[in-house]
Amino acid sequence: MIYISADSLEDAFRLFSVMNDRGQKLSNADILKSSNLEKIEDGSEMNEYAREWENMQEDLGNDFDRFLAYVRTMLLKKRQKTNLLDEYEKQIFKAGKIKQGKDFFNYVFRAYEDYNKLINLAGNEDTEYCSLIRTLIECMPSTDWIPVILAYGRKFGDKGLLEFSQKVACKNIADAVCGKSPSYRIDHLNSIIHLIEESGKPSDVLDAQGYYSFNEHVFMANIQSEIYGRRYTHALLMLLEYKYKDKSEWKDFGTTSIEHILPQNPKATSQWVKDFSEEQRSYYTHRIGNLCLIGRRKNSSLGNLDYQEKLKKYFEKNIGSFASSQKIYQTYPNAWTPKTVKENQERVIQDLMEIFGIKSPSTIIDDSTYMEQQRSVYPNAYQPWTESDDERLVVLYNEGKSISELAQMFLRNHGAIRSRIHKLTGERF
Repeated sequence: MIYISADSLEDAFRLFSVMNDRGQKLSNADILKSSNLEKIEDGSEMNEYAREWENMQEDLGNDFDRFLAYVRTMLLKKRQKTNLLDEYEKQIFKAGKIKQGKDFFNYVFRAYEDYNKLINLAGNEDTEYCSLIRTLIECMPSTDWIPVILAYGRKFGDKGLLEFSQKVACKNIADAVCGKSPSYRIDHLNSIIHLIEESGKPSDVLDAQGYYSFNEHVFMANIQSEIYGRRYTHALLMLLEYKYKDKSEWKDFGTTSIEHILPQNPKATSQWVKDFSEEQRSYYTHRIGNLCLIGRRKNSSLGNLDYQEKLKKYFEKNIGSFASSQKIYQTYPNAWTPKTVKENQERVIQDLMEIFGIKSPSTIIDDSTYMEQQRSVYPNAYQPWTESDDERLVVLYNEGKSISELAQMFLRNHGAIRSRIHKLTGERF
């Protein structure tokens, strides 16, 4: 054991930070606490601030450094480019954004109160707002929206908070659907914090439509395409759940997964193969109208069951918390056919248009029009395969012909070729 003394309290705190970093690494929270406590001269006040900080740190646990990053964003309103401590030291304290010591602690403690109420929802009795926040925590692609909500709540309280939170969520998710990069989305969220700071009343923020607009044409094209496997698909399905969910009470979703109603690889003897042609399965399988959320991990053996069996063994027990999924099975209790999946696709698209505030119907893609377009390019699209077609396809595929070459030879689209090869050979793509 080595004894080291310091001539001043400031030197002692600095020595503590440097020496301790060589052993068990201090967290950002520990170093910020020590560097700000040294600015408080009164010993009793120092102890009081230290106790309150430690209580907050114990409550947030491993999320404390993330919370301090939210506070950093509220103060700087821009993306983090260096490590958190350097930004606090150089861009916040030295730049005069906030004074070290009591001012810093008081700002963080107030932000912690807001965070508990607005994000952790402690004591928050606005059931619709709470439902929205729980939904966003489940589905948002990142947590970069949280400082924006905190900044609004800090300035305007509950006035317009629900509407504002909905606008922020839709903007952020829509930008993801439109292919905007994470850095673009973060920068735009931070620009809203600037707007909040410059605004005198909630309506100044809520009515600034330019901050919440997005490319509706690209958005509509993407949500009507094959959407399964996209990073934003879960978020869109969760927003549909929020739309239909009873907001007066809340049940946690728990484990969730995205399920295909019409399965990806139905058995050759199944009702699915009788009800859907190869091309119809290729067209509908991965579209949002054929997808729903379930409260369990996927089970491929159950997922491939025919519709009535799937209802009994799978969905009746595993969609209790999912209002939108329930709506599908209440609306179509008997069969899932090309007609019903088309109807559900149209309903879901209309629901998403309502959620995202899109009013123009001209951007809706009619699947029958799509099929006509496909036939103009691939004359055999949506026609039944013959036995001789199947034999020829397998021979050519085994000879090494590519999917593009086979599509040209059989006058069918790529999805139909892949689907047929999978059925005939079992090979997956």
